[in-house]
Amino acid sequence: MPSPCIPSSLIRQAQTPKPLPALTGVGKLDRGRVATEEILNDLEGIARSVSRKRAAQMEGDSHQAAQDIAQEMRLSFWRAIHSWDVDGKNTAEFTSYAFQRAKLDGRAAATREAAPGSARDAAASFMGALARTNGDFAAAKKELTGHPDSKRRFSPEQADLVAAAFARPVPVDSVPEHILDASTAQDPDRLGAVRPIM
Repeated sequence: MPSPCIPSSLIRQAQTPKPLPALTGVGKLDRGRVATEEILNDLEGIARSVSRKRAAQMEGDSHQAAQDIAQEMRLSFWRAIHSWDVDGKNTAEFTSYAFQRAKLDGRAAATREAAPGSARDAAASFMGALARTNGDFAAAKKELTGHPDSKRRFSPEQADLVAAAFARPVPVDSVPEHILDASTAQDPDRLGAVRPIM
């Protein structure tokens, strides 16, 4: 089924690169590359829109996160171009296929950005629990540790580790002054005599 936005002939051309004389007359352009760039340019609006929405849900530098997610989606679009069966009986339009693939890859990238120290499936489970509990960390951990399916149930330690990856930083000005005082544990004037280890 050809896509109304991106014709199958353009997708086929992107999949089978052929030389094309350059407009300048110097060298040759690759027709496949030109077709790929045209398709990617047509899909660029989707990448930007979805990446902005995903980045707005994250902490930290949302502009940088949006750029990273958009780049991940562009790579997904490129993969979709090269994995789409132009001659097959497709039940979906190419743009729908590319968008779904990019959306899933974008979600995975957002999960990696939001919880870089956690396993992807654990982070995704915690994100889902947070969404269902309206952002309540304690309720999300309780939901995951009390899950009826033992294969999906988190241990309290695992729930704490995943939650820590999502914890927001505390502004320094909200921390009590006595906590910010330097520790005397490493003060050379207070260290005892060093005994060699035998």
